[in-house]
Amino acid sequence: MDDENEENSYYSRQSRLSLYIPTHVAIVGCGGVGSWVALFFGLIGVPRISLIDKDVVDMHNLNRTPFTDMHVGQPKVEAVMELIYERRMEDPRLVIKAYESWWEDLDESVINDLECSGTTVVDCRDSTGLLSPLICDDVVTGGYNGTSMTMQYGRSYGSQSVHGDDVVRYSITPSFVIPPVFIATMIVSRIVCGGVRERAQRNANIDVRDFYGMLTLYDDFRQHVAVNYGIDLRTTGGINLDWLLNHNYGERLEKELAAERRRIRNEVLDQVRAEVRNEIEADVREELAASRAENIVPMPVFEAEYYGEES
Repeated sequence: MDDENEENSYYSRQSRLSLYIPTHVAIVGCGGVGSWVALFFGLIGVPRISLIDKDVVDMHNLNRTPFTDMHVGQPKVEAVMELIYERRMEDPRLVIKAYESWWEDLDESVINDLECSGTTVVDCRDSTGLLSPLICDDVVTGGYNGTSMTMQYGRSYGSQSVHGDDVVRYSITPSFVIPPVFIATMIVSRIVCGGVRERAQRNANIDVRDFYGMLTLYDDFRQHVAVNYGIDLRTTGGINLDWLLNHNYGERLEKELAAERRRIRNEVLDQVRAEVRNEIEADVREELAASRAENIVPMPVFEAEYYGEES
């Protein structure tokens, strides 16, 4: 796959990034999140893409999706397929299959193919019930509500929820373009840059309004690790749970935080002591000044007499 991508001019700029390019990705739900997920996978060179959705493009979808006015009224799976093929017309390996169906009504043969082929499944439906017991461990889910976003992978259905979960097939939530693009970026980055898929369940929640604050927090954390552990996370592929456990980071961080709390407490105590001492000294000075003022005896005033001869 990597050799083929390196020879293909579409992907020459990404060939040295050691990306994990799945051989087959299925996107269930091609709306706000799913349309971007599918387009991103097409752009990075996934050779086989399956699109599953029965909905059609509506005008209200255009504020947050890559669809155009020309796609209104068209099945979403066909519109997404067109968007990808428009950008990869010269890629002979690319095969896209569009299934205009709800997952629950999907032909059993298609589901069996997804179960047996090691397919990466991305669940972007508005309401997310169980897909299939055989593929649910590999499923990545994503959703949003207003500015809040959720991404889960290795999801155990029913134990946790994602934004947009509902008992109905389609739910209406406040939305604009940034959350679906961002959550799609998170999903694709997790799969492509994270190497092999993990079986352990993970859950990530973020509000788009906190994004820059989180970047600053991560940068501070990265510098902390570099200074205290001599590890540059930029060259180690970032941090994960195994890294934290292997480096006893939780225990060490707890000790460092305790030491930092003691340092801050001592600084505060020193500051309070200094302020109290200053207040006491000021009071003492005022009392001494008042006491001196009370004990001062006025000096007598004498009129001077002149005893010399008058001129």
